[in-house]
Amino acid sequence: MDDSAWDGVVAELRVTWGGEPGVNLVEGPAVPLRAYVESTLLAGFTGSIEDVYAGFQGAVLPNEPSSPSISAWDRWPNLNTRQQAPLLGSYKSHILRVAENGEDTTALVCGYDYAVAERTPEGDAISVSQSAADRGLAFPGIGVIRVNMKAPTDRGAAASTPQEGPRPAPASNVFGEWKITGFLNSFAVALPGFADEWPTYDADMAECVQKAPDDEARRTFLITGRHPRSDFPTQPASPGWPAEIDS
Repeated sequence: MDDSAWDGVVAELRVTWGGEPGVNLVEGPAVPLRAYVESTLLAGFTGSIEDVYAGFQGAVLPNEPSSPSISAWDRWPNLNTRQQAPLLGSYKSHILRVAENGEDTTALVCGYDYAVAERTPEGDAISVSQSAADRGLAFPGIGVIRVNMKAPTDRGAAASTPQEGPRPAPASNVFGEWKITGFLNSFAVALPGFADEWPTYDADMAECVQKAPDDEARRTFLITGRHPRSDFPTQPASPGWPAEIDS
């Protein structure tokens, strides 16, 4: 695929990734994880499933709203959140943990959107987290997600070029034979069974707050009021995706 998904309302927005020591961002399970998270963000912002990355539709299992496992209910992005105003800045993700148990993999990812802003008609920038702060959420602009994946039976066959480079989107299908089997975020906290599926949620959320790229004062500054464009710099996609299709 090309990078056209990063046009339109998200042309001035990029995703950057970090991880705890020992987390490999460019090989192994982090590759389909990054592709899944970026795809869901894009589709949510644009309101179009056509903007997911190549391979998404074969890798992500269908939603199962009747499943006893609530992580199976909303594996696909919500397309009713289409962004009307252009977005700018950098959406920062940080992989807390990747736990592998045979073919089953569970990943915990912190998400920081306080440094993402809407461009107003006047040219100002307003953080997308401002509405969360207005609603009185404890940690506006900070979230944590839990993604369940199933690895290919033959891990060796899934090996490929390390996925890093100048592109904001992969040039080909980087999901391979990985399957996305579950997804949970804070919007599911009140659902029955949430604590059973994610018993460490509170501790994981606290860890994401502690590891935020900016301190509370800086986050509060960005979230509050109108700002010049320069307060929300668009950093290059990191680690990004290779310039050439993996052969």
